[in-house]
Amino acid sequence: MDRTGVRQRSKGLLGSMYRLEVAAAIADAEGQPVHAQELADATGLRYPRVQSELKHLLALGMLRESECDGRAVEYKAVSSEYWNACRSLLTEWEQG
Repeated sequence: MDRTGVRQRSKGLLGSMYRLEVAAAIADAEGQPVHAQELADATGLRYPRVQSELKHLLALGMLRESECDGRAVEYKAVSSEYWNACRSLLTEWEQG
């Protein structure tokens, strides 16, 4: 799927071409902790891009992080309508 238009809109609205896709994937986790690699797999984005978006969202207070099994970090979304809005926008923009 060509996401050029989605990514251009994401850049304009959210400041990053990939933020909308990552945020929508976090929303799809429905409050469950997520790992960067899982999000990379779900979105088809490269791990470093996903990791960068996670760090940004963490710095904004939209995510909490905790160490999981001593090597991986898991992230949990802070309750906010932001996540649902991103999921809705991604769906809308993918449809046309």
